[in-house]
Amino acid sequence: MSQFDPALVNLLKVSARDGHYFVFDGGHTLAALRMVNGKKDFPVLCKIYYGLTYEEEAVLFAKQQGNAKKVGIPYKLRALEAAGDLETVDFLERTRKSGFEIAPGSRVVRDGNISAVKRAYDAYKQLGAERYEELMRLVKETWNGEAWSVGQSMMGGLYEFYRTYGNVIRESRFVSKLAGVSRNAIDREASSYYGVSASVPYALAIGKFYNRGGGYGTVDLALLTLSPQPRGRKRSGDHERAKDGKI
Repeated sequence: MSQFDPALVNLLKVSARDGHYFVFDGGHTLAALRMVNGKKDFPVLCKIYYGLTYEEEAVLFAKQQGNAKKVGIPYKLRALEAAGDLETVDFLERTRKSGFEIAPGSRVVRDGNISAVKRAYDAYKQLGAERYEELMRLVKETWNGEAWSVGQSMMGGLYEFYRTYGNVIRESRFVSKLAGVSRNAIDREASSYYGVSASVPYALAIGKFYNRGGGYGTVDLALLTLSPQPRGRKRSGDHERAKDGKI
């Protein structure tokens, strides 16, 4: 409202269906116009679509671009679910079966809700549906759905860890070794690694706690990166290799 300029207002996109007009693109614009007009009735220019089904409206909402704010992925996924998009429906069903729900917005932090929705969806597409569901069930069993366990950093680390070791890790060991590990402990361990991509420090932290105590079932953390080194524990020659870009 503080920057409202009627010259920049986009046309509302409206579907004429079942004797009613449904706005599927321009809801925030319409709300601003109502405030400008004192919440009284007023004329407004619209682009009218005839013959759309509810599902087709949902697809158009999910795909809307232009000058408007891009649709957030939680809302986009729910719209595509309403439209019956098979991949979206499968992703959401497997997420719910594993004990989680996607957060309704990026600022919603609540146990049982995945706030890192894009990371979760990427994991689904890259790991495959079944392995994604296995991972999410394991996370749920380990941390009981605590919000931090499916936040941005953790989801990235969990994906990297499971992508690398998913076929060999022992789920019982994962749960027993990591269930009592706090967010702060994982954050501290992850912060001790440098020179690796963003998600790898959390994968390394998860791996370190998974390997704690040694014995059968441990994994080779070197598979995550060629030579990750905690700060302050460089080996001789590491500085020269780093300068050559060979870490």
